[in-house]
Amino acid sequence: MNIIVDLWHPAEVHFFKNFIWRMEDSGHQVLVTSRNKDVIVDLLDDYGIKHAILSTKGKGLLGLALELCQHNYKLLKLAKKFRPDVLIGFGGMSIAPVGRLLRKPSISFYDAEHATIIIKILTLPFITKMCTPSCYTDDYGKKHVRFNGYKELAYLHPDYYTPSEETLRKIGIAANEKYFVVRFVSWDSSHDINVKRLGLDDKKKLIQLLERFGKVFISAEDNLAPTDLQKYLLRIDSKDFMDIIAFSSLVISEGASVASEAAVLGIPTIYINNLNTSYLEEESNKYHLVEKIVDGKKLLLRVEEMLNNPNLKEEWKSKRKRLLEDKISVTEWTVNFINKIILPQEELAKGKGV
Repeated sequence: MNIIVDLWHPAEVHFFKNFIWRMEDSGHQVLVTSRNKDVIVDLLDDYGIKHAILSTKGKGLLGLALELCQHNYKLLKLAKKFRPDVLIGFGGMSIAPVGRLLRKPSISFYDAEHATIIIKILTLPFITKMCTPSCYTDDYGKKHVRFNGYKELAYLHPDYYTPSEETLRKIGIAANEKYFVVRFVSWDSSHDINVKRLGLDDKKKLIQLLERFGKVFISAEDNLAPTDLQKYLLRIDSKDFMDIIAFSSLVISEGASVASEAAVLGIPTIYINNLNTSYLEEESNKYHLVEKIVDGKKLLLRVEEMLNNPNLKEEWKSKRKRLLEDKISVTEWTVNFINKIILPQEELAKGKGV
C-alpha cells in the first residue's frame, strides 16, 4: 500500500508518527509531506521521519490562502509520481481535493468545530471519510466516522508513551522538583480572529505568582513570549516537550492541543482561551481534567488555590485513570481502520474476492 500523510500542524506530527512507523514496519510505503510552521520540520527531523516540505506558513488570511494553493499544487505533483492508494491528513483541506483529482480515497481526522467554513468548502465536498472523536458536536453524514478517543491518545496513550525523567536533566530540573509550563500561541490562524485572550499585564502577574511556588517555563509559538519574559522560554528539542509536560505540576495554555495533552497525561490544566472545542469541553465537564479561565483576576485566584492544594496531583491522576478506562488507543484504531478500508480495494484490484 502507498500512503500519503500530509501534515499542517506540529500536533499532527505527534498524531501520525506511530501510525507512520507501524505502517512502514508492515511493509507499506509512506510519503510524508509537510510545511514550515512552528516546529513541524524540527519534529519530523528529530524523529527521523523523511518528508517533503511543500509550503511555508503564510501571513494573514491572504497569505494562508496563497500558501494553501501552493501546497495543494505541489502535493498533486508529488502524488501523481507516488501513486498513493490513500491520502491521510488532519483537516483534509489538501488531501481531499487532491484525492478527488486522483480518484483515490482520502481520510481526514478532525477535532475542532471552530473551522467549519473551511471544512465545508475545502474538505467535505471531496473527502472520502471524516474521522472525529465521539464527542464531536457536528455531523457530517455518511462520510462521518467517530472514534472513542482524542487525537492526543494517538501518541500519549500508555501503550505508546512512557515519559522519561532523562529529559528533566536537560532543563536543570531535579526529580520531584516543582515546575510549571505556560503555553502562548501566535494568534495568527484564521480561527483566532476576535478570540478573547489574556493581556500582557495579566501574563506577567501569572508568571510572578507561579514563581512563588516553583520554576516557570514558557513554551511559545515562534518564540512569541513578551520581551521581558524571554528568560523563561523553554529551550529544548521539540520531541522532548511531552516529557516536560508529563512531569510538570501545572500547565496553563492558550493552545487547545497543549491543554488536551496535559489533561490526558493527568496534569492539572487551565485553558486560557475562550475558543471552545468539544474534546476540551468533555475533558472539562466529564473528566474534570481541564479548567477554562480567561479572566485575569479569576485565573490568579484559581492558580493560587490549586497550588496550595497538597493533593492536587493525586486528584488529577485519579481523573486520568477514569479517562483511560473509557477511551481507546487511537493509533491502534487508525491502523485497523485504514487497513479495513484500503486492503479490500487492493484485493479487488488483484482480481480477488470477486
